[in-house]
Amino acid sequence: MLELRVDTDLQKALPSVIDFNFEELKTELAERLDHYNNLVVTEDGIKDAKADRAKLNKLRTAIDTRRKDIKKEYLKPYDEFEGKIKELTVLIDKPIKAIDTQLADYEERRKEAKLEKVREAYEENIEPTIEEIIPLQRILDPKWLNATTSMKSVVEDLTGWNSRVNADLLALDTVEPEYQAAVKAKYVDTLDVSRALAHRDELKAAEEAFRAREAEKKAREEERLAREAKKAAEAQPEPQRQTLKIETEEKVEIPTEPAEKKYLLRLEFSVTKEQAIALREFIDQNQIEYQKI
Repeated sequence: MLELRVDTDLQKALPSVIDFNFEELKTELAERLDHYNNLVVTEDGIKDAKADRAKLNKLRTAIDTRRKDIKKEYLKPYDEFEGKIKELTVLIDKPIKAIDTQLADYEERRKEAKLEKVREAYEENIEPTIEEIIPLQRILDPKWLNATTSMKSVVEDLTGWNSRVNADLLALDTVEPEYQAAVKAKYVDTLDVSRALAHRDELKAAEEAFRAREAEKKAREEERLAREAKKAAEAQPEPQRQTLKIETEEKVEIPTEPAEKKYLLRLEFSVTKEQAIALREFIDQNQIEYQKI
């Protein structure tokens, strides 16, 4: 079996510690920098303060640059080693990707074959009327396509769906006819019989509230019309009465042929306008002769 073998003894090749005059520099810097730590910059000392800052920055840069140089030298063999390792991993990655592609293709074909079996089980265990409510894609559980999931388990899940929906539909058949369409639509949307029945209650409450508002609105309108009628009646003058005088006296005619005897009536009525119109219509309908006096 191939393995990476490092022939260099890292314990001997690499120093465990990089020695330098750390303590000497630390002590000397502490003494020299103590002056700056307690420095108070005044207006007259701004120029000197800027110069001191420039010296300190130069010192810091020199020390840090030396650190980077040491690191570069120290890591030079590792950087060369790392580059070679990456070259090897690139060689290995190529067949890995090729195998992954083939495994993915195989897994896709396996899932398609399993899905076809699930479709057959769906057709066998879901009633046609139920298929309209729960098409396969809606209830398809991704775990059904796993290699570890048996078809027996899939069939049990499908028959469970069929029984559950049948029971839910029987419960929904008890809903009032005027709400059934909306309630069943809610059930189809949610597949939750409790939410569907709750929707029925919401519809009923909304309808009752609407009827109450309409009744209140009608009552207010009737009250308004009554007030307006009363106000109009109070403002209307007394109806004028017309006097119709009809005098009665016997009228004797000598017809050439026998005719029904007629009488001349003179009467005086005190009537309203409407009564006068009605009386006029009665006279006209009965072809009673009259003349105004």
